Amino acid sequence: MLRRSVFAACALATAWVGCATAIGACSSFDTASANGGPDASAPDGRSTADGDPDALVTPPCPPGDLSCDPLHCGQPSHSCLGGRCTAGTCQPVVIGTTTGESIIDVAVDAQRVVWLTSTGFWSNLGHVYACPRAGCAGVAPTSLTGAPVSTGSLTGDGTTAYFSIPYGSSGVMRILPNGAPQMIGRAHAEAVRLQVREGSLYFVTLYEGAPAGTFTGHVYRWTGTTETSVGSFTSTHNLNDLVVIGNRAVWAGPEFLGICTLGSPGDCASPTELTARPGEYGSLTTDGTSVLWTDGTTVLSCVASSPTCPNPTVVLGPPQLTSGPRTLAFDHGKLYVTTVGNDLFGCSLPDCAGTLQLIAHETRLFESGEYAFGHTVAADDAAVYWSAVDGTEVPDGDGGLDARGLVHRVMKLAR
Repeated sequence: MLRRSVFAACALATAWVGCATAIGACSSFDTASANGGPDASAPDGRSTADGDPDALVTPPCPPGDLSCDPLHCGQPSHSCLGGRCTAGTCQPVVIGTTTGESIIDVAVDAQRVVWLTSTGFWSNLGHVYACPRAGCAGVAPTSLTGAPVSTGSLTGDGTTAYFSIPYGSSGVMRILPNGAPQMIGRAHAEAVRLQVREGSLYFVTLYEGAPAGTFTGHVYRWTGTTETSVGSFTSTHNLNDLVVIGNRAVWAGPEFLGICTLGSPGDCASPTELTARPGEYGSLTTDGTSVLWTDGTTVLSCVASSPTCPNPTVVLGPPQLTSGPRTLAFDHGKLYVTTVGNDLFGCSLPDCAGTLQLIAHETRLFESGEYAFGHTVAADDAAVYWSAVDGTEVPDGDGGLDARGLVHRVMKLAR
């Protein structure tokens, strides 16, 4: 999945300290402050244009004024983490940017925000970039992979981040505290989906075999010292996404949502169809008990311990969302939903409809060739991070679109 944008953003009140009413009440994203970022030398954390400490974008904030103090925004000790405070609402700040490389996944480790890119629509090459959680302050992000490599998937649990190189010198890589990647376990071709659950890393290797359209997958678990095969499957359905909940694996194909039990190499051979409700399944997530997914119009959930789920619970639908949900992420106690209308929402389970908040509205969250199963929203206990897109593709002369001029931003908003 892919994103970027010049934008108006806000968080609606309560769990995020934010706008009192709606998105229209928020100030628009300021590209000058994006270029310069917050002025570290300014005692109130004000933003500057192009990094010039004398070119303040905002006037000084009177002492004790919670409507504009970025260290006490809307309430005492609520820091905007480098963003501005406008009308008691923290504003988003740019972590870092890349040009001409679609952002597929965003994650957080103990020190940085990291993101995985693709150099073109459905390209097998890309980078893993990183910036400090405070942002790169106008400096180019660090490429943890050096030259472009084959990139597959990226995940993180707030402490450690992992990514996969599915082709060539293939394997699953752990990002060390000094930023260097290190392969864990043995080499694996086509390691495509990664997930950290309860201190273990799960990943899937996927192969298309004969006859054409037959897919074989293997599920592995890495405990930090040991790699174990915990399941395999063969199906006529491709794999878009997978989540592990306890000893159960739920995986989504384009028109299939399957569930099976993990444990030994031969387990999960024939996943059971979890629900026959029609839809195009792409993005999955879990709160640790239930699996949540979108069918393109509605966010649905089922308890993962159930063998089947003929009547999924409707979590969010057209009455709450401004447009169809696209991707989901559950991180640090919040469910995040991106939509085809370029909105990013957050809510608390089980009452998502009652706690739904608009975090940001982007000019664009997706490219025209977006990945429906990327994970471009992440969070820690202090902030939520996402990616957005600036620019417009141009015809490439071969009937397609050239996206090399698009600028991709990774954004941060204090919770």
